[in-house]
Amino acid sequence: MSTRLIRLPIERADQLNQLATHKGLSVSDLIGQLVTAEINRLGITHQIGLGSSVDCTMLEDGRVHFSAANIGTFQWSAEAVAGIVTAIEAALKRSGGTLDVDAGIEIGRVGTSIRLQNIETGEARTFAPSVAVELVNMLRATISASP
Repeated sequence: MSTRLIRLPIERADQLNQLATHKGLSVSDLIGQLVTAEINRLGITHQIGLGSSVDCTMLEDGRVHFSAANIGTFQWSAEAVAGIVTAIEAALKRSGGTLDVDAGIEIGRVGTSIRLQNIETGEARTFAPSVAVELVNMLRATISASP
């Protein structure tokens, strides 16, 4: 999982730490929640998604085109996407080990994060828990928009 350093005034950093402690979250998860809430409030989820490194769209034939930096590009049926969603949610809840969802990827945990690994190439990408939840929401929205 790649990370980025954000510089904040000490007062803001203290506020973030206190708020995260109050909510029983890590600072990273708290920031993820705050970003998600603001994206949802502005109604720009479709424009922003998960940034340029993850894309998910419904194709005309009803399959879902999914691409993510490091792990590759896949085309899945809506049923396969529903299975992937279930597997990611199970991994987030720590119920189950590595899951092969028969869609060319394995889903597992790395600490509190979720790892998606391309079975064919071995390439993997790790998503922070808050980003994995966003990924689940993106996948769900894509299959709910199917014809």
